Amino acid sequence: MNEIKIKRRFCYTVTDDVINSLDGQTHAPLDSNPIENNKKQINQIPDKKKHNNIVLIDKDAKELLLTVPLRFKNSIYSSYLPDPVTLFLHLAQREFVSLAQLEEFLKQNYQAGTFALVTYDNNFHHKKFTYVISLIVFLIMTIEALVNEMLPDNALVDKQEMAKEKMERELTLEAKIKVLQDIGFKLKRENYNKVIYLKKLRNDIVHLKSFSKDINKVKSVYPFDEILNLDVKKYFNEILSIVETLSPGRTEYLKSET
Repeated sequence: MNEIKIKRRFCYTVTDDVINSLDGQTHAPLDSNPIENNKKQINQIPDKKKHNNIVLIDKDAKELLLTVPLRFKNSIYSSYLPDPVTLFLHLAQREFVSLAQLEEFLKQNYQAGTFALVTYDNNFHHKKFTYVISLIVFLIMTIEALVNEMLPDNALVDKQEMAKEKMERELTLEAKIKVLQDIGFKLKRENYNKVIYLKKLRNDIVHLKSFSKDINKVKSVYPFDEILNLDVKKYFNEILSIVETLSPGRTEYLKSET
């Protein structure tokens, strides 16, 4: 399976006129040795929460981008910021692939009628819980990021006008989807139900309750039973389909190395 490409965010093409207007305004490159001049240049870049970002122009690629500098000793590294939707989808796919590789264990050791106890130190069940839980979380983060992105600047919610920023902070995922449906975006009922089911599983994972130490009083180990037997391929493909329906062309794939 080819990797889902993480797209760039806050990156724009600029014209030659913009590039030419920078002549004489660019900073000199940092020196290779950790001298005081470098420290002064680095210290001019903000290093505070919510203000630690800079705008760069790549003259060769003719791109303007917003970036967050990564400081390491006497150097600064910058790159493109990720698009949250494809970032989370990429992470979900990574867990999906890891899970498929893990389940080769069952295929290779399958015998009809087996009722076996897996007793390795880091056993199959623990690994599967790890991959499926991560997959569920990243799939819901994908949908939440996409829905937040698509919300209008303003909308009527319960007959009151609400700004996008407030909708993102205060509305449930269900309420946000309703806002999108009210302005013309359509989501089939079966798609919606799968999203809400995954959200419920995610919430159950986050708020796992403790159980009685007396095994005779434990009536259920939900959501562990739901997680372990979830049809992950169906739900992964469903979320992928929803992303493509609401944002056509959003998903691209990296070519496999040969």
